[in-house]
Amino acid sequence: MGERSFVATVIVRAAPEHVEVVSDAILRDPSTEIIGDSLIGTLIVILEAASESKLMAGVERIVAIPEVRSVNLAFQMEQRAAPEPQAKPEDPPRPVG
Repeated sequence: MGERSFVATVIVRAAPEHVEVVSDAILRDPSTEIIGDSLIGTLIVILEAASESKLMAGVERIVAIPEVRSVNLAFQMEQRAAPEPQAKPEDPPRPVG
């Protein structure tokens, strides 16, 4: 069985004057990526983790940033890596003749 990972997209809202502070705080976690932002203080953040509890801990870290007004879960999924292909036994040699 392949490895599992958990991914979530959250919408983070902060006052426009705090977007840079919030962005810096979010990006301190290497499992996060900001894929969009706006001048009105909205950030779109992707989180990835090895377990659902670690994923939710990442969301909770964002919620705990003092300048964050709200965090809304937009998408969550579990993905599994494709299993490694099994090696085929080599064909037996053919008789010559």
